[in-house]
Amino acid sequence: MLLSNRRLQVLYFAVLNEFLKEHKAFVEEQRKVQEQGATIELLKCAGAKQEATIAKQQKQIEALAAGLQKDLVSDVLPFGRLWYSERNAVSNAIGYAIHYSRSHDAAIRVYDAAENVTEKHEHAGGFKEAL
Repeated sequence: MLLSNRRLQVLYFAVLNEFLKEHKAFVEEQRKVQEQGATIELLKCAGAKQEATIAKQQKQIEALAAGLQKDLVSDVLPFGRLWYSERNAVSNAIGYAIHYSRSHDAAIRVYDAAENVTEKHEHAGGFKEAL
């Protein structure tokens, strides 16, 4: 059975309409994929910036932690510069100085990170507390 020319045109336009709907959906999906790709790249950049910030903050934390260590220097102690990071670093150094310099005068100076003297202890027969 032969289809009339009018029916062929209706069929043709129906198929064309379905094709255009599918093509429009495909183009929309491609646009979404490109947007998601751009979003992924932005998130990667933001992640890299956060990693750089974290690394910078870690270095700052390490510098601050290093600054919290007490640098104890004694004029008479046989080993010169001693490093302590404990809370009782000063009393440990004083005990060490008392034990090893009983008959000598000794001075222990505690410096901060800027190399300013924060505490000074002297030994001349017996240690005195901070001056």
